[in-house]
Formats: sequence, C-alpha cells, structure tokens
Amino acid sequence: MNEKRLVELSHEDKVAFGEKWVDALVELLGKSFEKLLPNLGRVSFEIENRGYEDLQVVLYLHSNGRKSPYGFSIDLIETEQKSIARCIMVPAWQVTGYKTDPATRHHPEETWDEPQSEHLNHWGAAAALVKAVFADNVDGWFESEGEAEAGPTIWL
Repeated sequence: MNEKRLVELSHEDKVAFGEKWVDALVELLGKSFEKLLPNLGRVSFEIENRGYEDLQVVLYLHSNGRKSPYGFSIDLIETEQKSIARCIMVPAWQVTGYKTDPATRHHPEETWDEPQSEHLNHWGAAAALVKAVFADNVDGWFESEGEAEAGPTIWL
C-alpha cells in the first residue's frame, strides 16, 4: 500500500509567507471595500501578531467615533496540498467569521470563530471576505425589512 509522505512547513517559511503578502492583502481589501461596499461606512484593517505564526488581519467598522470589530478576520494558516507521492503543508489564508447563538431561557449566548474558507493567495482571501461581508449585509437588510413590514408581534 502506498503511503503518502507528509512534508512539513517550517515556522520560518510560514511567517515569511505572511510577511511577504500581508501588506498586499490589506491594500487589496481597502480598495475592494471602497469600490464594492461603499455604503458600509468607514472600515479599517488591522494587522495583528505581525512577524508571528498567528498573523491575522481584522476588519473594523468605525461609527460615531468608535472602532469595533466587524466579526470577520483573515488568518494565516497552514493547509495540505496533495500530490500523487506526498502531502505538502503550505501556508494559506483563512477567512474566519464570528458566529453567535442567541441566549435562550436555558442556555447563555454562545459565540465562536467559524472558518469560512481557505485560500492559497491573497486575491482569493480578499474576494471571500468581501463576499462574506456582502452576504452578512444582505441578510441583515432582509431581516430588518421583514421585521418592519410585519410590524410589532402581539402575543395572545
């Protein structure tokens, strides 16, 4: 039976990949949000843990003089690339969204980071983040329009 050989990714190579592409990623995100989501308001992207394996680009929304996380980030990860003879661990970008289950009478609110997608280059990661934020805004718009149209709920 053929067993595939796993080729590990060195810490230095992962960090070097992140350092090489993170500025281009942030620049591309800025341009894409400005052109494709202009009604979102003022956003910024902050690079956290620069020079480390857990590099992250976090999306912030600015309103009323305050800056708050929007609920999405792009994280530096490593993922498998398979070939006929081996599996190679390579650096990649992962779009992550902040998810919440509302509280119920019996359970408190739960929140967690949920991976959305993985990308081998910054173009794919930027496109995925724009799509995720757009979808989030579409969902929010329909939810608020539906509530406005339905009017107040009367419990009998």
